[in-house]
Amino acid sequence: MKKIDSVLLVDDSLATNLINKELILTLGITDRVETAKNGLEALDYIKKGTEDSSYIPSLIFLDINMPKMNGFEFLEAYNDFSDSLKKSVVILMLSTSILQDDKDRADSLGVSEGFLSKPLTAEGLRATMRKHFNW
Repeated sequence: MKKIDSVLLVDDSLATNLINKELILTLGITDRVETAKNGLEALDYIKKGTEDSSYIPSLIFLDINMPKMNGFEFLEAYNDFSDSLKKSVVILMLSTSILQDDKDRADSLGVSEGFLSKPLTAEGLRATMRKHFNW
């Protein structure tokens, strides 16, 4: 199984980011997991990728409810990036929300590849890797 370049975890919960990072590293998906506490930090991180491609994550797990910029606001702003950048990144919403409206809103923005419920599990992560990265 080939590792992906990197994963970006976007969640305001430091505990959630720590647990997800450990799971990702334990499963051997990547050797590089970055974190952002909100959508603004995530956008800043990705903007660095327009100058240095090592900042472009292969996979983003995105929470919905965060301060400063929530997951939906991030997706709206992310749409302004180039199509080539967007095609190189898989974004999955990772949330405690079970509302169909949230899932529909994420789908309507056109850049999210799906919606997973927290907590992230080994099974869910493996399925994501198989589906999006032929893992």
